[in-house]
Amino acid sequence: EMQDAALAEDLSLKAAWPDYMLIAPPDEGVTVLHEDGDILCRRADGTGFRMPEKLAEAALSDVTKDARRDGMRGLPPEEGQGMAIGIYGAQFPFMSYLPVLKRPAILAATVLLIWVIGSFAQIGQHQAARADYEDASIQLFKQAFPDVTRVVNVEAQLMNKMMSSNALPARNFLYLTDTLFQAIEDVENIGIDRLSFDRTDIRPLQVTLRAQNFSALERARQKLVDAGFAVSEGKSSQVENGVTGDFSLSRTAGIGQ
Repeated sequence: EMQDAALAEDLSLKAAWPDYMLIAPPDEGVTVLHEDGDILCRRADGTGFRMPEKLAEAALSDVTKDARRDGMRGLPPEEGQGMAIGIYGAQFPFMSYLPVLKRPAILAATVLLIWVIGSFAQIGQHQAARADYEDASIQLFKQAFPDVTRVVNVEAQLMNKMMSSNALPARNFLYLTDTLFQAIEDVENIGIDRLSFDRTDIRPLQVTLRAQNFSALERARQKLVDAGFAVSEGKSSQVENGVTGDFSLSRTAGIGQ
């Protein structure tokens, strides 16, 4: 309360004492001062109290009448002996800075919240893309190896197929898809909508490419030709977010056998 009263008057509270400390401690016994129906008492050890007279008698029951001395108020104790030190001392006014820090704190919290939400959204997108790629790899594996009825681990089963004696179709599939990806990776905003492999077809690799416009599809087609593919074009379509084009591909002498 004293701190609040001092701050209200733009004052700094340096020291405070209980009023019994204004009475000098006696050499022995107690010093007593009657004031406004209360008794202020100071003992020889420096302790003391202020309380109503009726209660003070009980508190002084251990002190004989002869050991009681009348006292009077004196000067405050030396600086640093009062109550306005330690936890009672003048503190830095943190609360007065809260209004100033409120806006930056809200802004920082908002930025952090946006970052957390964005991170979780990105994680969700990556997990969804991973699931799509996993499903697509399983489908491609089944198309490349129709004799396999159960796919558990695409990578391990593909390695087993590659090590087997009849792995020529698998190697052909891997050569074609690897060359396909490398050929179109530099074409801007190009993607693969569908990819299938039929080893019995003269053009065993069928791919549907998605692009923003037909000129991008043409650039992709030219990249495939430059990479050594024999390219047979199928239908092209206008779709909601761009265009798609179907291509059938086979190896030529320019692609590793």
